[in-house]
This record gives sequence, C-alpha cells and structure tokens, in this order.
Amino acid sequence: MIPKVLLLLTSLLTLVSGKGVYFWCYYKNKYLDTTIPGTRTYTDLDQAKSDCLNLHECFGITKEGGKYSLREGWKLKYTSTSVISWVPCGGYFRCLEFGLKSVQGNYLGVDANDGSLSWDSNHYGMSQRVEFHQWGKDRGYFKSQQQKYLSASRFGGLTWDSATRGGSETFTVFQDQDRVSFQSNHGDYLSANFDGSVTLNPTQGRSEWFLVHPSDCLNNAYCNCSKEILGEDYKLVDLVFDTSKGSVKSFSPDRVGYQLINNSDSTVDQSTTFTIMEEVSEKTKFSHTAGASVKVGTVFKSSIPLVGKYEISVDISAKYQYTTGEERQEKKRMQAQYKCVAPAGKVVSCEALLFKYRMEVPYTQTWQHKRLPCSCDSEGVFTEIAAHEMRLMVTED
Repeated sequence: MIPKVLLLLTSLLTLVSGKGVYFWCYYKNKYLDTTIPGTRTYTDLDQAKSDCLNLHECFGITKEGGKYSLREGWKLKYTSTSVISWVPCGGYFRCLEFGLKSVQGNYLGVDANDGSLSWDSNHYGMSQRVEFHQWGKDRGYFKSQQQKYLSASRFGGLTWDSATRGGSETFTVFQDQDRVSFQSNHGDYLSANFDGSVTLNPTQGRSEWFLVHPSDCLNNAYCNCSKEILGEDYKLVDLVFDTSKGSVKSFSPDRVGYQLINNSDSTVDQSTTFTIMEEVSEKTKFSHTAGASVKVGTVFKSSIPLVGKYEISVDISAKYQYTTGEERQEKKRMQAQYKCVAPAGKVVSCEALLFKYRMEVPYTQTWQHKRLPCSCDSEGVFTEIAAHEMRLMVTED
C-alpha cells in the first residue's frame, strides 16, 4: 500500500535558532523519511529540537521506539504504528490553514472555479481558508484549497493559479502585534479595497494590515507599547491619579464688579445691593509625558480630580468625555449678590473678585488590548484651569 503523503510547510530548509521559530507542530502516526547521517538519537525532545534548528538539513524530528531522531525528509508519511513527528511551524503561523480579515471586517476568499480573489465575505468558510508556507525567517508562499500558489506580477497584478512557486510567488511577512502584512517580491503590499477587490499597493497603510483568524494561529502576538496606542485596538480600563503629588496654584483675582459709596457728608449709613453674573471658561487636558503614547483624537471617559479646601480628591461618581491631544472647555455661570454698606462719614469701595486656580496632577492610564491578553501604561499630567469662588472685598476710607 502506497503511504499517504502530506506536503507540509516548506519553510524550514534553512532554519536556525535565531530565525524566529516559536512553535512546533506535532503529528501522530506520521513519520519523516531519512535520518540525517552522522546524527545520534535522543531521549530528550527539547535537546533534539535545539540541535535540529542548528542543522541546515534538518526538517523535523520523528520518535520511534522511545527515541527521537533528526530527519531530513520533508514529506510526512502515514503509518499505523505508534510514531509521532515534530516539525517547526515557523515564526509567524502555528496553523496550516487560517483566514485573513481586512480592516473592513471581510475575509480574503478564493473562487474555486477561476482562482479569482475578493474581500467580500464576512463569513469564514472553506473558500476563505488559505495556507502560508513559510520559507526561512520571514518569507513564504500563499497556497489555496485548490493547491495553487498566489502570484504577484511586477506590474501589480495578482493571480491565484500558479502550480509552481518562485520569485513571483514569494511574499515577505510583517507583524505588528496581532496584525500581519504581506509584501510581494516586487515591493508592493497585499491590499484590501473598500469595494472588496484585492490589489497590490506600493505603500503600507491600514488597508494593508490584516487580522489572522482564528487569532491563536498567529505566534508571538503581543502588545507593542512602543507604538502609538489606537482606539480601534485598545480600550481604557484604568486611570489612577497620584493626588499626593498634585499641586494647586492660585492666580491673581479678577475684578468682576465694583461699587463706590461716598457717604462722607452724611450722618446716616448708606447701602446698595448689586448682583454679579459672570460666565467663566474652565479648561482641562490630559498631557502625555511618558510610557505608551495614545493616538491624538482617541476618545475616552474619565473621572477627574477636584480641588477641596485642604486637599485634592477624585470624584469617581462622575465621568467626563475627553479626546486625546485636545483641551476640553466648559462654560460655567457664576452668580452672587452683595450688599455694600457705607457708615456715616465714610467712603467705601466694594469689589467683587473672581478667584481662579491651576491644578496639575500626575496620572497613569492603563490601556487593555481588545484582542490580546496584554496592556500598556501611559503616564502624564492632568491640568485644570478653573474658577472656584467669588468674594467681596470692602475698603473703607
């Protein structure tokens, strides 16, 4: 009986330990041909893996009779005996098949009849399953369910009908957290257009980055806190103000009302009542100083510190909407009524004064990734310029 042959990832003819291998796939009842001449057998699987990655000709490991041996054959063959083989899955993908999801939320699909491509389905089915056969550190080939390779021409064309692989079928992989991008051998990037068409683009923007489905098919997906935090990928889950390091600075008061009573020639008291209505503009802002930088324009809600009589506190009952990089302004109307009294024989001036302050409080924001189990911290200073009271100042001559 001719053994069934499973053609696997052909990426691993040049693997070394520094080339990004993060995961090994294992296969029960499958063996690899030809033990590498001059190599020994192992009882320690981890040692066998380490030595395999440092041998140019090693494609994988097969366990037979309790011993592990390094194999150079690149075809996995079926056997009914109790045999297990391990093959490095490369630095990016741990699944033989997976889907690519565009920024528009659609999957890359291949027509089974003519090999045409599209990004027009939000359903992950058989036509949306592709293989990427990694070759070395960061290059490889796309393969469809029809066993054809994706080919990119130097003029920007794409066809998924090649029976062989070569330079035009080679793509370089880029990874940013849980997204991947693919560059053809001619320097253009696989792109998803809003009309569902598949093209190649000379620049690498949002339409050239894709999510892998299922997400656990992508190796080494982590939060890159050195990159800008995007609202589409992260959400604010915690914000802590260090009120012990906060400061409040008072400004010189503004005169918002004035009354003068000259009662120097009178023998009885005189008085007047006046009302002050003042509209003041209060400004607040979150300013980044360290840690992860949040993209300008990202919207979030937060409680804010309050200035009390003796200390700075945080009111957690109220939430206010902020936009990163923008100052938030609110108009507030303040009103007070004062009685100005001038005793007999006196000249009295009454000034209504508006008092403002500038508060600065350090903060730490925690931004949780929406799809990955990781987060990034962003530090900065919260600033508020506001008015907190009006007061009557009486001067008597």
